[in-house]
Amino acid sequence: MLAIFWKTIKVYLKEEEKIRCDSPKSCFKEIKNILNLTEKDIETCLKMADDRNFSVHTYSGKMANALYKKLKGYWTVADKIINRIKK
Repeated sequence: MLAIFWKTIKVYLKEEEKIRCDSPKSCFKEIKNILNLTEKDIETCLKMADDRNFSVHTYSGKMANALYKKLKGYWTVADKIINRIKK
């Protein structure tokens, strides 16, 4: 989910705002003011990137369950951002 999400933001920033970003975190920081997002929204996106990076190197049921509990919150913020991009 994260890959398609941040790459959508990357393309939007490049095509519509003429801003280049090369990583998920840099894209999330750039999009904040453009889409009038809250600090909490961006913190959630940054945590999503951290969790993704952690999850690809850590294989445990405990980590998987903890990440699963966060998915609804991640989805909510991602959906909010994608809907603002659509407008």
